[in-house]
Amino acid sequence: MPSFTLSQYIGSWAAQKIFLISRYVSTSSHDVYHFLEDSIKSDADIKPRKSTVVWALICFATYLLLGALAIVFPSKSFLIVIASLAAVYFAGIAGKWMYDVIRSRNAEYKRNLANTVFVVLFSFILFTTMYEKRWHQQLTLEVIETRREPMLHPPYPAFALLQDMNATNQANLVSAPRNCFINQYDPEGPHCSDYTAQHLDASIKANGCNCSDNWVPGVQELHDGPNGTLSHRYISFQPQEYIVSPGANNYLTLQAYFTFNTTHPNGSALPEPVLWLMVYDPKFSFDEAYYEGYGLVNMFNANGPMNIDIDLTWYQQRNGSGYYFYDVLLSAVSNLNLLCDVTNTTGEYVGLCHTSLIIQVPRSERTVQIQKMSMEWPDVIAEAGSYFALVQLLGWVFSGQLLAAD
Repeated sequence: MPSFTLSQYIGSWAAQKIFLISRYVSTSSHDVYHFLEDSIKSDADIKPRKSTVVWALICFATYLLLGALAIVFPSKSFLIVIASLAAVYFAGIAGKWMYDVIRSRNAEYKRNLANTVFVVLFSFILFTTMYEKRWHQQLTLEVIETRREPMLHPPYPAFALLQDMNATNQANLVSAPRNCFINQYDPEGPHCSDYTAQHLDASIKANGCNCSDNWVPGVQELHDGPNGTLSHRYISFQPQEYIVSPGANNYLTLQAYFTFNTTHPNGSALPEPVLWLMVYDPKFSFDEAYYEGYGLVNMFNANGPMNIDIDLTWYQQRNGSGYYFYDVLLSAVSNLNLLCDVTNTTGEYVGLCHTSLIIQVPRSERTVQIQKMSMEWPDVIAEAGSYFALVQLLGWVFSGQLLAAD
């Protein structure tokens, strides 16, 4: 009896499990059947067909990929490709949808699927138009963005004094030691390089400093006249990074020496000795500033002190590099006489004349000009995202999904 009872129990348990498995298989088969039935029905008895929606999404994905490349690398070729591709995709998807409608007149209309197709079609129209009429133009248009920003210690520019060898009214530059000082002139005083950044303001304002070691030694020559003849002689002041303005009402003074020959009149007049002044960013050498146009050149009367007010402008190029150029206001005062005329025979010749450039940066700020494109690719992406909300709204309206749910 115990063995029979055990066998009966095992048989009953096995029969129960077989019944449950059979029921599960039956239910699963029924679900699979209905799934296949719904899939067949979904593509045959609805409009638009799912195949149309899938093709629309594939076309839209390739359109977005090429659109992204056209935004990052804008060109006329990409503009033509995008416009042509959008026209072909629009015609193909719209034609496929019309085919679905004609073939399945009594099919069930699916608003959610229609909404997807409408969004794709409206995107082709809107984004292609925006790229052609706005984005491509703005992505290829260079603009200058201008702003003002404060500076704690504005740097002084480099200076060069040029003597034109083809003009008779030019002062004759000599290689005598030249002077440079900030505020108080003291040949025995501390050098500007001795000050640390922390004590720059107080030290220079109280005692001044000597920066004469920033003059380039000697008188240089430019042999760029006809057949390599001498065209200019020049001296240059190339300040180091520590030559900066302590603030308003502080002055950098440069002194250079010259002689003059009054027997070389200019026409019917006897002019004052003049020189050319070039102001440029110290990051450039004299040759770069002079030959490549980075220097601002003005003529001035060398026989007397001249006040120079400097307004700094930082120009930043698209590649991130930048340089200073300067707005210069010159104000000169002539000496009453000329004591360095080398042809003077009356005993009034005293020695070398000197010109003094008294330079200040009146405001501790600068103008910043940034070269950039009118729009960059992140700007276009952000703007396209905002317009996509409009496309979605149009899709809801035209598909009827805005007023009724599937």
